[in-house]
Amino acid sequence: DDDESGNGSGCSRELKSFQYAIEPSVTSISTGGTGTTNGTSNDNDVNPETLLLESSKLANGLSGRSLRKLPFQSHAFFVKSYDDCELTEFLQSLSNGIRKEKESRKDLNDNL
Repeated sequence: DDDESGNGSGCSRELKSFQYAIEPSVTSISTGGTGTTNGTSNDNDVNPETLLLESSKLANGLSGRSLRKLPFQSHAFFVKSYDDCELTEFLQSLSNGIRKEKESRKDLNDNL
């Protein structure tokens, strides 16, 4: 299931298969939670595609089973609301979830 070439494209495909996939019409979302920007950029704009790419690179090496669990675990552990969240908030929580999964695996391997 994972891409063995090391470029993270298998992870990216897996992450994009969830409902949180980025629609082509969304180019960036303001960190202030105001929705999409008008195409101008400033320091407060976060590019969701960049966050997703960073997450896919970070997740390289995880199994397909782990990847399928990550969106749900990340939301449960790192999103501070039961309601819908902003895309950038979710993608940042996804990165945190990937780090948590990798840390847990490292701790498990260290204790074996």
